[in-house]
Amino acid sequence: MNSMFFVIITIALIILQPQSITSLYDKQTGPEIINKACSRSPNKNLCLSVFKKSNESTIMDLQALAFFALQEVSANASATTLRIKTFMDDKTIETPLFDSLDMCSKTYIDAVEQLKDTVNAIVSTAYHDALTWMNAVIDDIKTCDDAVKGKPGKGEEISKRNHVVTLLCRNALSVVEVLLEK
Repeated sequence: MNSMFFVIITIALIILQPQSITSLYDKQTGPEIINKACSRSPNKNLCLSVFKKSNESTIMDLQALAFFALQEVSANASATTLRIKTFMDDKTIETPLFDSLDMCSKTYIDAVEQLKDTVNAIVSTAYHDALTWMNAVIDDIKTCDDAVKGKPGKGEEISKRNHVVTLLCRNALSVVEVLLEK
């Protein structure tokens, strides 16, 4: 399921690269677009570092940057989902932690579906819908984090991963917010 999401984003990147609304933003270069996209991020340094590792030649416009941001969210969400599953497969895990991880597993499944909805919204330039879906992803991650909060060891690891996914979601939100300015 998660590998299918990468395929969808890759296809969207290929299809949408030359297709953008002509504006001042589209005339900017990769670094200028990245700076503009990160201008609304609550953690601008992280935002810049994530986007700087993109191949700037493929960042033709803000839409392409949004897809790159979603790829980063998806990769981290997928890794967290796999880690949760690994923890749940541990036969020695205590019931309260198992129940928390089970909640996280369900919320991450929901979050991946909402990431797909976000991609579809961006493809159709329904940026307000994309914001709604991204906020729903953040809410799901918060639900997982609330479930594992205060549980040492494996719970703590998932909480740290949740924090990273949330920061990456906020980077993606930043890009979509700038798209709304167009």
